[in-house]
Amino acid sequence: MLTLDRGERHLLQNAIAHLLSPLDGGSIDAWWVPANQSLKALLGADMGSFLVPVDGTPRLLTEGMDAEAARQYPFRMPRLPGFVSLWEQQARLGVWNRARLYGRLRRTYYRSEYYNDYVRPARAHDALGLTIRVGDGSGVGAFAGVLYHHDQLRGPRFGPRGLQLLEIVRPAFAAGIDLYLRLGRIGRSLARLIDATGEAVLLMDSAGRELHRTPELGRLLDREQGDQLLRFMRDTGSRIATSRDVLESFSAASCRYRAGEREYEVRVATSDELLDGRHRAVLVTLTAAPGSTPRLEELRARFNLTRRQAQVALLLAQRKSDREIASELCISPHTAHHHTEAVYLKLGVHSRAEVQARIGGILDRLHS
Repeated sequence: MLTLDRGERHLLQNAIAHLLSPLDGGSIDAWWVPANQSLKALLGADMGSFLVPVDGTPRLLTEGMDAEAARQYPFRMPRLPGFVSLWEQQARLGVWNRARLYGRLRRTYYRSEYYNDYVRPARAHDALGLTIRVGDGSGVGAFAGVLYHHDQLRGPRFGPRGLQLLEIVRPAFAAGIDLYLRLGRIGRSLARLIDATGEAVLLMDSAGRELHRTPELGRLLDREQGDQLLRFMRDTGSRIATSRDVLESFSAASCRYRAGEREYEVRVATSDELLDGRHRAVLVTLTAAPGSTPRLEELRARFNLTRRQAQVALLLAQRKSDREIASELCISPHTAHHHTEAVYLKLGVHSRAEVQARIGGILDRLHS
């Protein structure tokens, strides 16, 4: 019968809680590292690793193992007589140590090239593992698992207790991996759907971390001041997604950005649900702004306005409030008010209605 003291129960509960919540931390490292640390301490292991398909490629995420050994591990499993696949054997057992995995072939395993040229130099002496199937086929990409080692050849051994502990966490690990992979498939489908629009779109979270960009956005960034424009899209998306005051006051989550001779409209849409308990999904689209450049240049020349003041003047002529102007131009309401006062002064007016009358007539005559 397995008995755990208070500290061991705490480590086990923490590991299970983390295994069941692969998205809470916002990254794969924030998921597996704390769970692995809890289990490693509980098992008394020197090295702990998770085998996880990342973007369709098997990766050994590890603490303690040499980086080169970790990179090679998933692809260097030995071939022994009577074994169709060691991965299949591991998954059939569920939890295993070398005695259970190799059985009567354990001596053959210890004489193998794999053990002597790879396992021993990696100091992965005693082994304890948990393996589940996550896909079709027999290659390493069809499996996920956890793996623990002692780094001393004649040191402690895991024994039956370690197998029992991994049996306890196996359902939580399987559930966490399933959620991680399913959401990954949904994400890839969403990316293909966004790409199919042919629009310049950035998908990110509210912390500004990029999740996907469409090919059209990539091409546009190559043509323009890419770094500055991308930074503007990220900053604008994060600010709108995280500011309740902005979301409540803006009539539309959009603003303008000028790159060289071109002006773009940046629109931001955010999800109501949180991606990982903390951050929202944010969709930022970039389109060429309606052709207002000639109108702006005419206003600037006629009234000695700056480019920003000319933009504000056009919006004032549409009877937009300072908050709406702030939303449109991605500036603060205080800055918008400052520009409004400057426009009133240069146009010699005192209200939005007067701006509309003054500008509207002039532009109509210029375009007639």
